[in-house]
Amino acid sequence: MIEVVIYLQELILGAYFFAGNLDKSTFLQHYRSSGVGVNFVVFGQEPKGYKLPDAICYRGAKAPDQLPKFLKNGFGLVWDGVSANTVKGGWGEYLRYNNPYKASSYLAAGIPLIVWRESALAEIVQKSNIGILVDSLADAEQQIAELKLEEFAQMERNVMDFRNKLVKGQFTEAAVKEAFSAVGV
Repeated sequence: MIEVVIYLQELILGAYFFAGNLDKSTFLQHYRSSGVGVNFVVFGQEPKGYKLPDAICYRGAKAPDQLPKFLKNGFGLVWDGVSANTVKGGWGEYLRYNNPYKASSYLAAGIPLIVWRESALAEIVQKSNIGILVDSLADAEQQIAELKLEEFAQMERNVMDFRNKLVKGQFTEAAVKEAFSAVGV
C-alpha cells in the first residue's frame, strides 16, 4: 500500500507541461518556481526573443503526433500572454474566447488540464472535473501539491472518459446534430 501511495504522489507531483509556440508565449520568461516540487516541462522551438529560465525543463520541439508520448504523469497547461502571474496581453485575453488546440492534445494524451479561471475552457474543465482552474502559475503549482490522491485518481478517470469521447469524435458528432436540429434539418 505504501508503494501505491508513493507512486500516486509521484504522478501528481510529476510535472505540468506546456507545448506550443514559445516565441509568442512570453509569460515563460517570467516564470519562477514556487518551490513546491512540481516540474515545469516545456516543448516547442526554442524562443528567439528571450531565454527560458533555468527553472523550466526545456525538452525541444516534438511532432504533434509524437508529443503525447512525452506527456505522462502530470497536467497540461493552457496559458498564454505576457505574465506568469495572470493572463495578460492580446494572446492571454484570447483565452476568454478560444479553445486552444493544445487542450485537446493534452486530453488526447490522457492528462488533466490547468486552465485560467476566466478562460473559455474553465466551465467544462470544472463541470467535467478534468483539471484545475488557476489564477497564476504559482497557484497551479500550489494546487497540484495540495491535491489529494483520491481527487487526482477521480480526475484521471474523468480525463480518460473525456478522452475516449474526444478521440471517437463524439463531441463533434453532437455539435453537428445540434446545429442541424437548430436549422430544422
